[in-house]
Amino acid sequence: MMRGALLAGLIALAVAPFPSAAERALARNGLAVQGDRDGFEVFSRAGLGGVDYFCAAGDFARKHLNAAATERVEIAAPLGPSRSRPGQRSVVFEVRPPGRQANRGLDLVLLRPGVAGVSRTVAQSANFCTRPDIGEQD
Repeated sequence: MMRGALLAGLIALAVAPFPSAAERALARNGLAVQGDRDGFEVFSRAGLGGVDYFCAAGDFARKHLNAAATERVEIAAPLGPSRSRPGQRSVVFEVRPPGRQANRGLDLVLLRPGVAGVSRTVAQSANFCTRPDIGEQD
C-alpha cells in the first residue's frame, strides 16, 4: 500500500509541469543577460553606459522573449547588486506593452542605467547594438 502511494507520487511528479527556466544569453554586444518577460537582468562590467544596457536588453527581448518591435524595455531596477548572481551588479529590465507612458518625465536623450522607469522600444534598443563604438555591425 505504501509502495503504491509512493509510486503514484513519483508518477505525478514526473508528469507535473515544471516552471520554465529563465533564458540565459549573450547579447550582441557581449553582455550576459538572464531572465524572462517579467524581469531580466543585464549584467554589468566596467566602462558601460546606458546604450550598452539598452542594446543588450533590446537584443535579448527581441531574440529570446519574442518581444514585438513596438513593445518597450523599461528599467525596473536600476544598476545595483544582482538579484541572481552574488557579487555582481546588474540592471533589471521588464518588457512593457507599446504605448505605455515613456520615461515618466525623465530626460528623453540620456539613457541612465541608474534610474528606474527609463524605457525605449525594443527596436530602438536593439538598434543601439549597431553603433560602431558599442556593438557589432549588421
